[in-house]
Amino acid sequence: MVESSIKNISKILDHPEQTTEEELSYLFNLSMKNSYSGFCFLLIAKVLKAQNRTGFNNIIKSAALRSNNRKQLHNIINTSKKEESSDLIKEKQTKIELKTNQEEISPIRKFYTEISSF
Repeated sequence: MVESSIKNISKILDHPEQTTEEELSYLFNLSMKNSYSGFCFLLIAKVLKAQNRTGFNNIIKSAALRSNNRKQLHNIINTSKKEESSDLIKEKQTKIELKTNQEEISPIRKFYTEISSF
């Protein structure tokens, strides 16, 4: 008996809209064999949501039952790779802006410190 497998799970997480029917079927069978695994239900829910398919509500309920952090579950299912990278870029820009603002304030603080020492 030959069993199929998924070669790259990160591809499913990054691009759930490109998941094939065969991969989805394999995930569903895997979730039935390992009904305690929340990760299988998480992957199925992410794919169903990305592809606007029926059954999403039932699978998300099953995933929520098996998850101990529903906020994280929500974030994983609803964020795409593009949104994650844009959030990281915004975060880095904010850090750079704060650093430059501190560098600009530094000379002013030095001057104020020198004046107040008189």
